[in-house]
Amino acid sequence: MTSIVIDKLGFAYGGGPELIKDLCLGLSTDWRLGLVGRNGSGKTTLLRILAGDLPFSGTISSKATMVYFPFGLPDPGAAGPGQLMGLFPGLRPWRLEEEAGLVGLAPETLARPAGTLSPGERTKLRLAALFALDGVFPLIDEPTGGLDAAGREKVAAYLAGKGGFILVSHDRLLLETATDHILSFGRQGPELHKGSFGSFWEERARRAKTEEELSRRLSGEMVRLSEAAGRATAWAGKTERGKYGQGPVDRGFIGHKAAKAAKRAKAIADRRQRAADAKGAMRFTAEMNLALSMSPLAHRSRTLVEGRGLCLGYDGRAVLEGLDLVLEAGERLAVRGANGSGKTLLMEFLAGAGGRLLSGNLRLAAGLSVSYVPQRAALGTGSIAGLCQGMGLDVSRVRTMLHYLGLGRESLSSRLEDLSQGQARKVWLALSLAREAHLYIWDEPLDFLDLHCRSQIEDLVLESGPSLIVVEHDLAFLGRVATRILDLGGLG
Repeated sequence: MTSIVIDKLGFAYGGGPELIKDLCLGLSTDWRLGLVGRNGSGKTTLLRILAGDLPFSGTISSKATMVYFPFGLPDPGAAGPGQLMGLFPGLRPWRLEEEAGLVGLAPETLARPAGTLSPGERTKLRLAALFALDGVFPLIDEPTGGLDAAGREKVAAYLAGKGGFILVSHDRLLLETATDHILSFGRQGPELHKGSFGSFWEERARRAKTEEELSRRLSGEMVRLSEAAGRATAWAGKTERGKYGQGPVDRGFIGHKAAKAAKRAKAIADRRQRAADAKGAMRFTAEMNLALSMSPLAHRSRTLVEGRGLCLGYDGRAVLEGLDLVLEAGERLAVRGANGSGKTLLMEFLAGAGGRLLSGNLRLAAGLSVSYVPQRAALGTGSIAGLCQGMGLDVSRVRTMLHYLGLGRESLSSRLEDLSQGQARKVWLALSLAREAHLYIWDEPLDFLDLHCRSQIEDLVLESGPSLIVVEHDLAFLGRVATRILDLGGLG
């Protein structure tokens, strides 16, 4: 076992505010540590600091040699082992072949140029190389890129069989399968949990519920005490004024009663202030749940989509054949299948955004309004405000949702054409949520979203009850949200 001791670690980008401040941690290289938190909380930054890629203040003490994943593949024309041995001179080909087999890469994959590999194959090749190295501690940042559901499950099982590493991921089933410790960057600061991700998530939910109940009790007590203090103050004032009424009065006795009433009013006010101080001092575990909303429309037809014997393709070339599809109002249909099975083609076609019906019959309910999140599509040019105005959407509502989804202020003012793929996907999701529709069609809507946002979108869908067709590799999301599965095959 090797320890990693972090003392008063600090980091800021470009002279801005500190992203990481006075971080103190003691970690073990024996742990399979999951690192979780909101987008922008510093997870990737910490991995890059540990890998020696970024400057920092404070100290990091460890004898471990730490390697960051994903690393670049510098020569797309070179076969896997050749260029990987160039990156890591100590890499032994037989170890690479062994690890490649364990992570689910076919042996012939290693003989192909890296540029011919799919994104998922490149992900697995990098993982195989990382664990084929001797004497390194892996720092793994989002290892599910380009992988379908079967690929993700394979990687989760692969990592579960390894020794220590630090893993940044938003995939809950991956975290649950592969980790035995969780480090959370949350509202209360860094929090280390010994145990599975599931036990961490449950404990966090219990603590948040307790805090919410305490906050509600303190709020109620503050209202009650405010009212009581007001009544006591009014009574004290009325009693004091009674000293100067008409006729003979015992002013000393009345003054004594008024003073006691005033003292009681002050005691009540002090109790209220203590309750207010206690509420103000609370450090809430739960994140804010304010900005996301959706407004599904009811349709007069019970059946929204009905397709029989569908054959879909591009440019006359069939990709998806023999498909029967029915969606009733209120259903939430999850479309699953291996990469290349036609999931995105089906979503594009149903949304009227691409693909052609080569044969078969499709009927959509009359006047059906669709809100679409594409897997990859340009937003065009101009500003977010202009885009919202052109779609008839509330600009402030969309901007608020985007801020909640992790788009910073500088991105909100950027031109659409300058947004990254991840930023553009968040814009598409915010636009879809803001649009009233009979049917929502979402193609991998959770990409680039943190755990909290994913959980809140789940809750939002369950509360709002939209009719939904969704492609998503987050099996935890589908397990909560989907009412039915359409399997296009190839996952077995």
